[in-house]
Amino acid sequence: MVRKDLAALLGVPDLLYPDRRIAKFAKSKNIPLIPLAHHLQNYAETNNAQLHGHKGFAGGHWNETGHRIAGERLAEVLCAAQEPS
Repeated sequence: MVRKDLAALLGVPDLLYPDRRIAKFAKSKNIPLIPLAHHLQNYAETNNAQLHGHKGFAGGHWNETGHRIAGERLAEVLCAAQEPS
């Protein structure tokens, strides 16, 4: 319910709306993209982790854990792309 309420407050269909717009733009311009939203959401739900804000406030920018999880995912994808065949 928190996500739905926040989306309504922001005036967007859902919180992944910006990601879909960026993905659509990147695809139209043939720009490589490493999407993170679903990965971060899955991690947060699986680990009951808060990746935004701080204790008592879930909004705002990524917190330290959010940055770590995003960085690990980026490294995983980039390193896999660089492995010799």
